[in-house]
Amino acid sequence: MTTPIRVPARWLLLGVGALCAIAVACGGASSKYAASPSTAGAASPAMPGPADARAQIDELSREIDDELAAMGLARPATPLAACVQPPCSAEALGAGVRPAYSAEPACRPGGAELCRDSCRLSDSICESSGRICRIASDLGGGDAYANEKCVSGKASCDAARAKCCGCE
Repeated sequence: MTTPIRVPARWLLLGVGALCAIAVACGGASSKYAASPSTAGAASPAMPGPADARAQIDELSREIDDELAAMGLARPATPLAACVQPPCSAEALGAGVRPAYSAEPACRPGGAELCRDSCRLSDSICESSGRICRIASDLGGGDAYANEKCVSGKASCDAARAKCCGCE
């Protein structure tokens, strides 16, 4: 007859805890990135769902606010003629996003450090605005919040660009 092996309870609990931690870590990683056939059409990391999209939009919008403040500008009012309430054309939301100031031949800011800083911030604001508008466009123009942030971002980009290009 064999004698049973007695394992102290603390070692047993430690082993069970370690296995649970491994299961949670592996389960969390696989469920976040793996797509089953039933979820293949669902939102992926490349195309965020509405909640993820709003979180990204909020972060980009905060960056725009911070950069406008660094330029001494207030966020401009949203243009009244812009489409905000769905349905908005996804193409219209993506249109009008401005390139870097250096790509605009009419933009000739002065060479002072203040002007370089202003133009660098302007480019960052316009890039963030473009990203917001791409998210709004990815949502098909059917999210009023995303549409409003896109239109507001474009107005902020225009104000920042005017300050950059008018800098002497």
